[in-house]
Amino acid sequence: MPTSASPVLTNISFSPWEMFMNAGPVVRCVMVLLALASLLTWTVFFAKSVELVRVRLKLGRAERALEEA
Repeated sequence: MPTSASPVLTNISFSPWEMFMNAGPVVRCVMVLLALASLLTWTVFFAKSVELVRVRLKLGRAERALEEA
């Protein structure tokens, strides 16, 4: 008995943009919120890194001033 139940393959795009565009509105909203949270996290990380470098330099200057006194 021949069977002709072969799976039909369609052209599926796995690019991030295509997956985003084919997603539902809830998934899109969650993805946008995650992207914004990631951007905020990286912004805080870089701002704190710059702040720590400045404090470290200021501390070094204060330490040298104390050694000279």
